[in-house]
Amino acid sequence: MGAWGTGLWEDDLSCDIQDEWNELMDKGVSPRKATKIILKSWQEEFSDYDDEEDKQADESILFISLAGLQMRHKALTASVKKKALQLIEKGTGKV
Repeated sequence: MGAWGTGLWEDDLSCDIQDEWNELMDKGVSPRKATKIILKSWQEEFSDYDDEEDKQADESILFISLAGLQMRHKALTASVKKKALQLIEKGTGKV
């Protein structure tokens, strides 16, 4: 995965998440159901990580991206908001 800037949508992972979200929205899936689908698929992917810092960094991108997408659709859930804020506060230790 790569990043070309510091903005939320300037990272391969966040763009992949956004693309998956948009596809689900185009199919008429609700924001709540889209969140569940995306969380399940990406958390399964992250379970294979050997490096905990890499896993935390990608989980941060996942939850922050989902929070942004939910906000865009006026559907921010308390659980996604809480997790995104926790991960932001925790930081990743990577530059």
